Amino acid sequence: MCGSNLVTKQGLAGKNIDELLKAEVGDNLHIIIQTGGAKTWRSHDISESEAQCYEVKDGGKLSEIPLDGKEYQYVFVVTDIFGNTFTSDIATFEMTKSYDELLKNPLPDETFAAKVTNIEPYSTTE
Repeated sequence: MCGSNLVTKQGLAGKNIDELLKAEVGDNLHIIIQTGGAKTWRSHDISESEAQCYEVKDGGKLSEIPLDGKEYQYVFVVTDIFGNTFTSDIATFEMTKSYDELLKNPLPDETFAAKVTNIEPYSTTE
């Protein structure tokens, strides 16, 4: 979730997070939020000084996920103002630095703590 001035001035990303916290989350659904890009976050104790990753838990809880060297998969689902839904490919990436390593030794600009290991088309069929 990229903050921008809409978060700093109006707190709009916090309102989006509030909507996500109302979702019913089952065993097969994981809602992950990665934050960053705002001078000030107005809610949920989100840091403006570092990117953070959270999982929406059932019952309306936001739980921080430390970036700890695991392998992750992302699929982005975007719904436009007309109700059209667009889904990205599935990107699998591996963290190359642990959360603790990044705290002790932040990366310089243009350096990343993750590498993409696979990209595959998203499919709604199983």
